[in-house]
Amino acid sequence: MTQKSINWRGIVALNAVSTFAQLGQFGVGFVVMPIWLVTRGLGAIELGLFSAAGWSGMLLGLLITPRLIAQFGSKKVVFASLLLSSAGFVIIPFAGWSLWLLAATLIGFGMGLRWIGTETWLYRIVPKNILGQVVGVHEALIALATIVPPALVAVLGTADNKIIWLGIVFNTLPVIPLLLISTEKSSPKVEGSKQEKSRFFQVDHITKLGMLIAGAGGLVDGALLALFPLFGIGRGYTESQVALLLTVIGIGSLALQYPLGWFSDKKGVIRAGLLVAVIACIVTCLMAFVPMRFNALATMSFVFGGVTAAFLTFGIIAAASTHDHDHMAENISKISIAFTVCSIVGSLLAGFAAHSLGSDALLWLVALVSGALAGYFARLSFSDKSMS
Repeated sequence: MTQKSINWRGIVALNAVSTFAQLGQFGVGFVVMPIWLVTRGLGAIELGLFSAAGWSGMLLGLLITPRLIAQFGSKKVVFASLLLSSAGFVIIPFAGWSLWLLAATLIGFGMGLRWIGTETWLYRIVPKNILGQVVGVHEALIALATIVPPALVAVLGTADNKIIWLGIVFNTLPVIPLLLISTEKSSPKVEGSKQEKSRFFQVDHITKLGMLIAGAGGLVDGALLALFPLFGIGRGYTESQVALLLTVIGIGSLALQYPLGWFSDKKGVIRAGLLVAVIACIVTCLMAFVPMRFNALATMSFVFGGVTAAFLTFGIIAAASTHDHDHMAENISKISIAFTVCSIVGSLLAGFAAHSLGSDALLWLVALVSGALAGYFARLSFSDKSMS
């Protein structure tokens, strides 16, 4: 594919759709809501259950999206995702705990539909020689979801429901760029046939690697998003300081995804994965076991956010580099499912661990996961079977 044939309009528009939707679905629904819930007296187990409900809804969306794309096209699927997530936000101010779990499930379900709907569409039109860079830019842009909503909480607080209504606004904004691009061309193969169903369970070597990396990222994300507010408050920080730390983590995610995507293009996903896993393990251990002031913890949080977010980035790069365009939805779905299933597990593990061992158990879990991943990458790097 030559430089002239690159569909920059589609690439820019789809990145905009993902960015705006991520601000609402993920930024408000997953990052900010635990702060809102903590200030209303919810404990570690309840926070873990709320987060797990969101991830479970996302998993359902991921499982059915490839079939929906084949039948209705990506554009209609993304529109539906925005509507469902908005409905979830509308429920929250007018309901109690049991319906909050339903709301979390709807928000997550919408995010699952949008994730596969937009990324399948996007990575089908991206040339392979710039894939790592485009994935890096995309992941950096959606990292705004871990910056903007927490920053708004630091300013607005959580005493009322303003931040929840902002979730609806963020879910509405993607409609603008979505209307500016033409409907995705349908695949010449009919997904959903018996052949395609059986093929879904056939996973090649590098896709397995991508699923493993993304799964590690899911464990970390699930634990972090569910329990970080409790960790911060356990360290004696205020609501605004916790929101600021989450913002710094998001800034690290945004700033480091493009250079790490570039590094993956140049050195291979295994060497890049080894680098970020080692850094993640070291930084997390420092945060967990070395007493430090708020400014030092914020600096560590910047690096922590960048390297842990890269787990999913590298998983997507691995998935998008293997199959032809006709199977892109299926391939991205496998990575997304691995990430989401492990996010559910991470949320529940962190909730019960923090309930039993204290709020610092969150970081112990992250250090264990990143250390194990570093060991796995080190073995692959020195193996004759290394794919780098």
